[in-house]
Amino acid sequence: MGNPMTRLREDAMWSDPVGEEIQDIANRYYSGHIERAFLHWALKSVLADVNPDDNELAEHTALDGAGDLGIDAYWVDELNRRIILIQAQHSGRILRQKAVDFRGSIEALINQDYVRSQGNAALREIYPDLFEFLLDESYSIYGVLACGGRVAPSARNYTQNIGSQIWQFDFEGAPRRKDVRLEVLDVEGLVSVRQRLIDVTRQPVPNVDLPIATTQEGLSCHPMKGDFRAFQATVPTQAIAEVYERFRSGIFRFNPRGPLGANKVNKEIERTLQDEIMKRHFHLLNNGLTIVCDSVEYDPQAAILHIRNFQVVNGCQTVFTLFMLRQHITENVLVGTRVVEGLQNWAPQLAKATNYQTLVRPEQLASLGAEHDRIKSLFDRLSPPWFYEKQQGFTRFLAETARRSHRARYGRREVTTTELGQLAVAFLGYPVLAKYDLKVLFERAEDRGDQLYRAIFIATNSAEQLLLPIQVGRRVYSSVKQRVSELREQARENEGEPFSELDWLPYARMHMIALIGEYLRHKSSVLRGNFLSPDESRRLLGTIDDWFNEAYIKAYNAVEFYIEVDRRAERLVNLREFFRAEETFIAMADRVRRARR
Repeated sequence: MGNPMTRLREDAMWSDPVGEEIQDIANRYYSGHIERAFLHWALKSVLADVNPDDNELAEHTALDGAGDLGIDAYWVDELNRRIILIQAQHSGRILRQKAVDFRGSIEALINQDYVRSQGNAALREIYPDLFEFLLDESYSIYGVLACGGRVAPSARNYTQNIGSQIWQFDFEGAPRRKDVRLEVLDVEGLVSVRQRLIDVTRQPVPNVDLPIATTQEGLSCHPMKGDFRAFQATVPTQAIAEVYERFRSGIFRFNPRGPLGANKVNKEIERTLQDEIMKRHFHLLNNGLTIVCDSVEYDPQAAILHIRNFQVVNGCQTVFTLFMLRQHITENVLVGTRVVEGLQNWAPQLAKATNYQTLVRPEQLASLGAEHDRIKSLFDRLSPPWFYEKQQGFTRFLAETARRSHRARYGRREVTTTELGQLAVAFLGYPVLAKYDLKVLFERAEDRGDQLYRAIFIATNSAEQLLLPIQVGRRVYSSVKQRVSELREQARENEGEPFSELDWLPYARMHMIALIGEYLRHKSSVLRGNFLSPDESRRLLGTIDDWFNEAYIKAYNAVEFYIEVDRRAERLVNLREFFRAEETFIAMADRVRRARR
């Protein structure tokens, strides 16, 4: 039979630390049974903020086996008022039908006769309590399809859309509705969720008592109709500025971007607040704030909304500008708010829906993913450390002393989600997408976009593997900038004589990055679309001064060669179309490989 861990590694995808942790769980609780240990580890990962005891977790995985009806483990999370249901597949590939069947297994739990007649002894034992929570509409369902292997994009798409639709059913003749959030998580996804939940528990929870404004008609607060608990209220802007001053970025954990500084919208907010007449109508002119939270209680006697875990998912620019201009704020300057209870289930959806109305770019919405927290941690552990700015404008959250400390720690070693994505896509060998169609990556459109997103952001790459494309890209940009400056000076000295290189070189940057990536991969026998190994990436970063110029020249020569070929054949009419042609890059890459030989 062989070692069970060896058998598992053949078609499962995880790093040694994860594998070692699962093996330890298997030895301690399941007599070496790896499949059950993986289920245990997956449940533990999605409960990292609750941090239950391993013995309790082992009891909750007892459903697994014949007669589990497609539910391998469960947990009732009373803190976040959700029922967690897990099905685990420790190896192989998760296809769409598996996700469809999992949703069906969840819905089948409402059929008491079916569960009692077909369920195993462990399921029948816990079913009465589980059934009570299923009927309690204040509890949502969080279903996790945990996978030790690969996940098909169609399965992920199903869970994010159809699989997470509201569940409507009848019970004893009365209609019922239940919020359902379905996720399919591979090992990288489970690690990211676990780290995000751990990070959240380390920060103070922003619990806020938000005062409500009083108008001539009374308190400006009312419950909103719908299938979830929510309030709409007008509140003093002074209170919002004070919340920001107290918790800073802690109230923007689900916001896709930080403060954007002096953009058009923020300038309009500033003008309104600085106008003594107009600022009294601020709540009518501003779109207001959308806040999600763990719980909200309305106290009309005290005129307060008691909000546990106050998180702004739309309105970051307004909050930041209110704080920066707090000296212009008086007690009669108000702002509208929507406060929605249910942080776990509603934060991502509300963040995306409300921010789509304000032209948030795809890469900003993509940065909501927990995988970016992992990358941020990886970059911060480099020596010297790098700052991964997953939330655009994050440094504007910082007070001046904190900003000085930030500069002292990181200097210019900062990289954004967009820069990493674009340079990595180019380095992996897809310069056309990097230059002209980057939204395919961040929207995870089609198989190509999803595969690249996973390869860059979700796969367990080392920090060095991600840093190498950044360093190559920045050197290419610097070299091109310097050369273009020289060419422009020469053009002035020669009375404007045209230099073809001056025309095409700025267009060629993504191709140059891609060709250098191809050059390095060819030396290491690595195929297009793959990063170099962690060790090789680390070595190349340490010796970049020794090899970069040679690689740059080879890339430059390949581009120049095909520019001249098309120019002489009178095919070069438009540089944009020239660089958009995939076959042109393929020819350039082949020339770089032949030059290497």
